[in-house]
Formats: sequence, structure tokens, C-alpha cells
Amino acid sequence: MGPKRNQVSYIKPNEPAFLRRLKQQAGYKEGPDVDTKREQYQDDSENDEYVEDKEDEKPMVVVLRSGDLTAEEATKEEVELKDKEEKELIEKGKIAFKPQKKRTNISNQSTDINLTNGKKMKKETSDSRSKNESMKDSVKISSLLSFNAEEDE
Repeated sequence: MGPKRNQVSYIKPNEPAFLRRLKQQAGYKEGPDVDTKREQYQDDSENDEYVEDKEDEKPMVVVLRSGDLTAEEATKEEVELKDKEEKELIEKGKIAFKPQKKRTNISNQSTDINLTNGKKMKKETSDSRSKNESMKDSVKISSLLSFNAEEDE
């Protein structure tokens, strides 16, 4: 049997001098290579525990006894834990950014405004169309031929 074929490697050749000069003149910077991407990927895997769960993926709360946590109490506890974790991360120097909260009241108002503006625009366009049609009816072009029998009589 021959040598193992599953050990494939690649050796990057030296860059020609003229390419190095062109890149230096243009201020070209090398992008991340495979090794740096692997390092970034490993760093990201450490932060997976801080990813927030979606509503569908959260556990279901079932209260069996009077002393058990209810759903509201569980959400309060969850918020408190997140706040503590964020404070710890800030103290360590790692800052975690929060996504913006959904603004339900403002978005509803803006859609109402957009709807009223849309209705106004529709009315204006229909008014302008009716004016254009009335202008067309009042102005008759005599150079056009008409093949309607009713007009000839």
C-alpha cells in the first residue's frame, strides 16, 4: 500500500515583488485567513449560553403546588439573572449589547397615520383622473377618423 492520501496540505507560495509593491501602494490589507477564522469561531462558541431563547423554545411553566414559581415570577427571576450577568460582563470588560425592545404603541400610531395618508392619496389620484377624463371629453380631435355608425348619422 502507498502513502496515506487523506493528509492533504497546501503551502502558500511567496508573493511576487511587483504584487507586494502594488498592494503596499494601494494600502491593501490581507483579510482573515483560515486560522484566524477558526479562532473567532471558537471564541463565539463560548458565548452561546448568553443567546436568548425564543418564545417557542422556552420551557412551559406548570404550577403543581402553592409554593411553586408562577410564569410571572419566573420571568422576573429571568430578568434579574440577565441583569446580574450583564453587570458581571461589564465588570470583566465584555459588553453585551441588547436588541431594541418592540414599540407596539408607536408602531400602531405610525401605521394609522400611513393609512390615512394612503386614503388621501387615493382620493387625490381619483379626483385628478376624473378631471383628466372630463378634459378629454370636452376636447375633440377632428383629425381622428371615426368608424362608428352612430356618429356618422
